[in-house]
Amino acid sequence: MLFIEEYEIDPEKVPEMLKLLETTIEILDELKLPFLKGWTTYQSREDPSKMIGIWKLDTESSEPLGEAYMGHPKGKDVPPKFMALIKPDSYVAKNYDERISYK
Repeated sequence: MLFIEEYEIDPEKVPEMLKLLETTIEILDELKLPFLKGWTTYQSREDPSKMIGIWKLDTESSEPLGEAYMGHPKGKDVPPKFMALIKPDSYVAKNYDERISYK
């Protein structure tokens, strides 16, 4: 399944956001979650204020990810900082199940 996060950020805050997201990499390295198959964040070329995070999970929901992440000592600090960097009311999160794929 995919857990998708979409949000907007002022372009001048992107470096600060990327530094914060590097903390997520540190957290994930320490957690070594067997159900997490990958995570990538993209920034739109056409509209640099738009970003999307794609989490590839081998679970039925994103709940175990959130529980593990928030249970990490550094994990509790990231979400409030993350939300402070994004534009108000721009965050949307959705879970997607795979239906068909190619290669």
